[in-house]
Amino acid sequence: MKPTFLKSLLGALGFALAASTSAFAAPWGPPQLGDLILGFQAEGGTGSGTNVLYNLGPAYQLRDSPNPGTIVDLSAQLEAAFGADWFTRTDVWFGAFTIKSNQTTGSQNGDQNPTAYFTKASATNAAGTADLWTFETTSNGSILTTAWTPFNGMINALSSVTADSDGVGVLTSTIGASSNPAWNNSWTKRNPFLSGTTGIQTAAFSVFANGIQNNFGKGGTTPVRVDIQRLQRGEEFATYIATINVTNLGVVSVTNAAPPVALTTSVVGQGSITRSPNASSYSVGTV
Repeated sequence: MKPTFLKSLLGALGFALAASTSAFAAPWGPPQLGDLILGFQAEGGTGSGTNVLYNLGPAYQLRDSPNPGTIVDLSAQLEAAFGADWFTRTDVWFGAFTIKSNQTTGSQNGDQNPTAYFTKASATNAAGTADLWTFETTSNGSILTTAWTPFNGMINALSSVTADSDGVGVLTSTIGASSNPAWNNSWTKRNPFLSGTTGIQTAAFSVFANGIQNNFGKGGTTPVRVDIQRLQRGEEFATYIATINVTNLGVVSVTNAAPPVALTTSVVGQGSITRSPNASSYSVGTV
């Protein structure tokens, strides 16, 4: 056995994680099915006809490397869309969503078809504390394919959106006629609110009751957060992946709130190593 093996392994793992982190956020592209789309909307008032959108890249990459850190600064775009007071407004909301396939067999990139990645807010705004989504049935394939249809419509609509130099897309209701297909498939249309009320979300992407967004206006300067969860075909409960944080300065980061898990090797004298509970498994042996 070589005593330096563990150090070498940890170094290699660190290099791999750094490489995957740097490639995490995708260029606008435009977005494709399976890309996790971060969307902002105003329920009313200034900016109610505007969506600010950012492509967080393929969701499976985030699943495997859930601590990419700072992603993008959206301060200029959020202020332009929703006003300088956007962080204190309770009617400005955000969340993220993707689903890659409408098939109910097979898998892609380690996800059973279909698999949805979506966000959920915690009542305490603390990272990693949102209740895990459940459909109370493992026969959820047809339910998830229902969500694929409106998401596919939104992805097609976003193909007409040109991102700015920061890779941020802005979609407005005033582009073209009032019946323009892009706005009819917008983040706002796919994440509706109960008519005649304030602050009550209804089914996001036709499936996720009570919505997938969190709102600003919490008071103070603590970042507002949503947890990213993953639900595969055949699963009753979703699993936690990571947390999206938005600061009062408009900086977006993605972090994993779960504590690292210590894994003890089966080789005498090698000690233990740690990894994120979401990371791919690996083993340590002799060389």
